[in-house]
Amino acid sequence: MIDEILKYNKEFVERKGFEPYLCTKYPDKKIAVVSCMDTRLTALLMASMGLKNGDIKLIKNAGGVVSSPFDSTVRSLLVAVYELGVKEIMIVGHTDCGAQHLEPEEMINLMLKRGISRDHIDMMRYCGIDFNSWLSGFESSEIAVHESVELVRHHPLMPSDITVRGFIINSETGLLTEVKYLVASTMESLNGSRSRNHTMDSGSCKMGSCSSTRAMESRRAIVMGATSGLGREIALELLKRGFIVGVCGRRLELLQEFEAAAPQQVFIRQIDITASDAPERLLGLVEEMGGMDMYIHSSGIGYKNMALDGKIERETVITNALGFTQMVDAAFDWFKERGGGHIAFISSVAGTKGLGAAPSYSATKRYQWIYAQALAQLSSMERYNISFTDIRPGFVATGFLGSSKYPLLLEKHYVAQKIVKAILARKRSVIIDYKYKILCLFWRMIPNWLWERLTNIKS
Repeated sequence: MIDEILKYNKEFVERKGFEPYLCTKYPDKKIAVVSCMDTRLTALLMASMGLKNGDIKLIKNAGGVVSSPFDSTVRSLLVAVYELGVKEIMIVGHTDCGAQHLEPEEMINLMLKRGISRDHIDMMRYCGIDFNSWLSGFESSEIAVHESVELVRHHPLMPSDITVRGFIINSETGLLTEVKYLVASTMESLNGSRSRNHTMDSGSCKMGSCSSTRAMESRRAIVMGATSGLGREIALELLKRGFIVGVCGRRLELLQEFEAAAPQQVFIRQIDITASDAPERLLGLVEEMGGMDMYIHSSGIGYKNMALDGKIERETVITNALGFTQMVDAAFDWFKERGGGHIAFISSVAGTKGLGAAPSYSATKRYQWIYAQALAQLSSMERYNISFTDIRPGFVATGFLGSSKYPLLLEKHYVAQKIVKAILARKRSVIIDYKYKILCLFWRMIPNWLWERLTNIKS
């Protein structure tokens, strides 16, 4: 086919077929459009907007989304703005988008069938390529476009006078609908369908045979540290999606309150992750639930400790390092014996650099990153099929922060939604949200000698 194209191209140039398309490199309408590479949009996109060659800068990728603050799409947009005079940006997703349904494992299986060596895939994983994040799709085109608009609009290198708007184009008719009118109704529709699909019969029981049947029909997740704060919000979000949820924590009365709110879906177990019997109690809960598909660790402590109080440092290490290790190990061993599973844990952006205001907290969060990386490699080496998701939020408005005021504070329900979405997409690691992605990038760029001399990082 390429040879046929080259033959046509030669004839095209000889007959001067290019003359109607002559233009400069500068877009006449000063607009950049980011859209999907879908073949249905090749001509339809331009035609439906009344555009011709030379009118716009057109940037295409799978899904028409901006996946990170410093990916090639953002680079192209910055070039369009600063070098080519673009003043408006359109992010255009479309109906029936194939990229929405991408599954990393399916893609990897296709690679293997086409002759790609498993060793090559494993080697890339060892080098830090996160296939689960890189090859995953998205929940809905509307939400993906909305998130892309927000990322571009608030990018620190994007001038504030640049207009950024998002749209969904109908893949058949070319009708454009602005996303700001769709996102709220889409979220409501998603939540409504989940509630309808997963409502429990009032007469159903949880124990005995009913519990076994229910566990076989639904996915099962255990959330450690779910009595309050972010862990509780994650558990609630999983319940909305129809999961059977094991809720664990130290405060029995809060566990019982949680169970009373959804008795057919919730199992509880009082567990102190620093206690010697904690792994045994976790496995007891797994047995009661009839199994476990994913383990989510959201249990930890952290304090400002510029006085270097020894008690605080020891308690933080015991909880965030020793407690974390014994619980993750227990889940890992259980999954290993049963052919695979998924372990997710809430670490923190604090692991990016050592924080003088919270030494043991930042150090133990970094420990969690590295320990999970080691276990992920072990799983790949031994073919255990155990995947990991390292979730690194910034400051979240929960009781964990106490009464102190923190910058860039995130709402806990919003963060929980992001976390569950990342876990279900089996992303290897995720920073929440885009503001902290940008912040962490700049943190990493600061040389250690300079970082250690900074005196204004006290929160």
